[in-house]
Amino acid sequence: MNAARYAGSVTRKLSSGMTANKATAIIIWLVGAWLTAQAISQLGVPDPMHWVFGLAIQWVLTKAESPLWRGKGYPKMAVGATLVDTAINSAGAWPYVKNIGQTDFWAMIREIGDTQTEPTKATIVAISFGVGVFTAAAAEYFWNLD
Repeated sequence: MNAARYAGSVTRKLSSGMTANKATAIIIWLVGAWLTAQAISQLGVPDPMHWVFGLAIQWVLTKAESPLWRGKGYPKMAVGATLVDTAINSAGAWPYVKNIGQTDFWAMIREIGDTQTEPTKATIVAISFGVGVFTAAAAEYFWNLD
């Protein structure tokens, strides 16, 4: 079998079950792994080890959360893993979200409200938490759509 034909058969096998929803799930999962790695790096874990730990922890959390997102009730492990995942993702997002007051998005909010209000700490925490919840839940949501 020549290399081009072999590569084509591998590509067909990899892409045969790949839908837009599954691709979206993978991208969101990788964002979650990146946020986890960011949180781990804040603990002083050096590069590239924080990436390895980020991927590994995200994988374990995803497996532990799976029964919850697949409608198998509310197992304590799955609920706990989802809470931990949300917290870690929120911590990974925090260094970026805390600068939301300097973005064009926040400038738009100020213009619409005709005010010079800066985001409060509570607003920034809520947005970070929202990012954490979304990345903890959305990958499984999109994966299970097919």
